[in-house]
Amino acid sequence: MTEYGALSNSVKSAKEVTILTDLMQQYFRSWTYWQFKYYNDITTMANPGTTESFYNADGSLQENKVRALSRPYAYSICGDPVE
Repeated sequence: MTEYGALSNSVKSAKEVTILTDLMQQYFRSWTYWQFKYYNDITTMANPGTTESFYNADGSLQENKVRALSRPYAYSICGDPVE
C-alpha cells in the first residue's frame, strides 16, 4: 500500500494509522506513509500545511502519528510467513 496517510496528529488519526498498518501486517503487505516534512507542498489543501507532516511548525515531532507508525518488521524471512 503506497501513499496513504496525510493525516493530522489527533488520537483519531493515530487509530486510523494503527488499523491500516495492522491490516497490512496481517496480510503480509508492505506500506509507505505519505509525507515526511512540509515544504510548501502544492498538492495539499490542509491548512496549516504542517497538519499532514510529521513535524509541527516549530519543528517538534507529531508524536501521536509517529508512535502509531512505529513498529518492527522483518527485512527478510526464510520459508512461509505465519503470524
